[in-house]
Amino acid sequence: MDELLLECPIHLDGVPLKDVRTFKCGHGFCEPCIDTLFAGPSPFQCPTCRQCIKREDGRHIFLNLHHSLTQPTARSIRGASDVDNDLTLFDDADSIVERASRLREKIYGYGAEISRLQHRSEQLQRQVSVAREKHDALKVNHQALRLEHAALRSCCTNLESQHSKAQRISMDFQKKHEAAASDAQQWRASCMKAQADARAERKATKACAEVIRELADMEIESQRRAHRNKVAYDKKCDALLQELSHLFQSRREFSPSMETCASLCTHLMAMKLKFGTGSALTSHLNGTSKEYVRRTPSRGA
Repeated sequence: MDELLLECPIHLDGVPLKDVRTFKCGHGFCEPCIDTLFAGPSPFQCPTCRQCIKREDGRHIFLNLHHSLTQPTARSIRGASDVDNDLTLFDDADSIVERASRLREKIYGYGAEISRLQHRSEQLQRQVSVAREKHDALKVNHQALRLEHAALRSCCTNLESQHSKAQRISMDFQKKHEAAASDAQQWRASCMKAQADARAERKATKACAEVIRELADMEIESQRRAHRNKVAYDKKCDALLQELSHLFQSRREFSPSMETCASLCTHLMAMKLKFGTGSALTSHLNGTSKEYVRRTPSRGA
């Protein structure tokens, strides 16, 4: 028995009847096209009438093949396959007219679908053209951005090198700063020590000045005291001189003893040692005492 072929409305090719499934809307499609249809996003619509369909509603078509006397060709079988899935192969006039009417309806539907698809294709072509233009512009921008990225990368590399150099300089400066801080600390310590030494020296100088002033005052006081003593001794020597002169003048009437003359001479010599040889009074007393000593023993004898 010859196998009955039906035309799939999706890919418009003849398929065996056993590979066709029909849905509640009355339209049928081959299993590969059904698999492709239900692999897409939901909701699922019939490609012919746009009614919602479900995969589980698909049913096989069970038909018995009958041969007429005229033995229709395979082309007529393929032409009648897309009319209704429940048709039998009878070539009477009524069936041909009905088949032609249905074919006109299908052709009208196909024309509308083709117009819609052409309009959609034109829209898609315009969108593709716009997308291509955008792609070209983006490609140019991408090339410019790549060049800018290369320039920025080179600038970044230079900045990183400068940053590393600045870090090294900063570390060197930090070390110098720490060394300068240590030197400043030592200098402050030296200054503080020098200030302490200067204060101690000023204190010692002040104390020394006090001592010098006290010594100067003592020297002045000593000089004044020596002057007063000298004046007193000068007066005493003058008195002794007068007494001695009086004794020489009155030696005929009165002659002192040897011990009195010796005591007087000893006292006069002490005065000589105290006031020095530069005094006129001492020289006069020295000569007088010697003359008196020289003469006195001869008189006593």
